[in-house]
Amino acid sequence: MAGDYVVALKRARQALVRQRRLTASALKEEPHSNLSHQLNTLIRYQQAIEAIDRAITEEQRAAKIAADVQPPQTRFLHED
Repeated sequence: MAGDYVVALKRARQALVRQRRLTASALKEEPHSNLSHQLNTLIRYQQAIEAIDRAITEEQRAAKIAADVQPPQTRFLHED
């Protein structure tokens, strides 16, 4: 389950990176139109990307801890 969550986070991150790049390209094309809004948008994309990076790291760390805490699987030998 944690793996699915990390995959979803990585997909969301990729989408934000694409949007950030598009916004940066638009800023380069039309540097004077709505500059304040575009800069705020870039900052928000970057903050969201950083938040997702932290969530991915935390989820991976939690999964590793959970895996280390799980008792080993014991195989029962049946006597015939």
